[in-house]
Amino acid sequence: MIYHIFHFIFSLVVKVYFKKIYTHGLKTIPQNQAFIICSNHGNSFLDAILLAVLIPRKVHFLARADVFNSPIKRWFLKRLNMMPVYRLRDGREALTYNHEVFDACAALLKENGALLIFPEGNCVVEKRLRAFKSGIADLALRDDLKNVAILPLVIDYEEPYLLQTQVSVTALPLIFVDDINPKDEFKNRKQLLLKSIHSSISAQMLIIPDAGDDSFYEFMFKLLKEDLADEPFVNRSKKIITHFEIQKEENLNLFLAAKNKVEELKNILSVNNITLKAFQKQNAVKLIVLIFAIPLVLIGFVFNYLPSFAVRQIIKQIKDKQFISAVRMVSATFIYIIYIMLVILLFVMFDFDNIYLFALLLISITHYYLGESYLIILETLKLKLLKVKHPDVYKRIDRLKNELLRAFHSVKC
Repeated sequence: MIYHIFHFIFSLVVKVYFKKIYTHGLKTIPQNQAFIICSNHGNSFLDAILLAVLIPRKVHFLARADVFNSPIKRWFLKRLNMMPVYRLRDGREALTYNHEVFDACAALLKENGALLIFPEGNCVVEKRLRAFKSGIADLALRDDLKNVAILPLVIDYEEPYLLQTQVSVTALPLIFVDDINPKDEFKNRKQLLLKSIHSSISAQMLIIPDAGDDSFYEFMFKLLKEDLADEPFVNRSKKIITHFEIQKEENLNLFLAAKNKVEELKNILSVNNITLKAFQKQNAVKLIVLIFAIPLVLIGFVFNYLPSFAVRQIIKQIKDKQFISAVRMVSATFIYIIYIMLVILLFVMFDFDNIYLFALLLISITHYYLGESYLIILETLKLKLLKVKHPDVYKRIDRLKNELLRAFHSVKC
């Protein structure tokens, strides 16, 4: 019951939280096949929420044992189909509890269930796939399990820390465990299975090869967003990486020069308090709509100030950056549910006409979806003002931007 309630709520929330969700291959997932879902893990428990609502199966999860640290939490998380997995940091003696957990997982798979495991073992917000822990292979290769498959999944976030961005979820072909050289020794089968899963995911995932280039590529993704607007963000990002990796291999000095220009442009923009939103364009029709919508957006800002302030205060308390997006989504969901219920209660108590409530909700939706457009306009105006007050600085910005665009288009793939 609790699982289905939360599944319903968050199936609606993710559609609002993300600007666009790309899905590939999810409709082909079999309904009567036991499988272990293996996915990259780059956005804390937001990954689990996203997969739970997008995968057309009832999903069970393995989660860190330290979140099951009270009777209430254990009761609640169990009803969300979550099971604890113990790690060395939980104490060496606690590892013995994993035998019971794996027995429960095996029982689930024997009933053709679907189990989600993040084989990297921990979450790091990066566009790379880390080495896998062996637990998934230990479970999949149990002697008492037959006809179990692995479902590799890829999650790619456009900008993992922000809302109203894009996300892509891709289901890859099933890997049937019984087909992994069954005559080989267990250790070899285990290594082959892990390698097979890792290779399947890494072949499709959006990957920045070198961590030292993360800042450069993240900047270029945003800078070229307008230039390659017709392409899905994953294709666009992969194209940018491919272009500059070729340049890096063929002419390292040109690549390093591009990196230096990015750092110079970032510094100038930062000093002048301007973001890359300033380079995004708004068509004439949308600008007219935005002008007429200003009163609605202002009312929406006032109406939503308290819940949005509460969410911001919660986010400020987060020490681990990788939890920002997930905590924002979950906290905003329940804060807004409570807030709307209180507003409805006030309307009932004071016998206001329902039309005003619907108007407020419509205004809130308008404020949410148009807010980003006003930020773009604000950044554009700041850039235009800079052009008037400091034309030399503006020329440097424009020159660097155009040189980086040319650096991208000059590389032939």
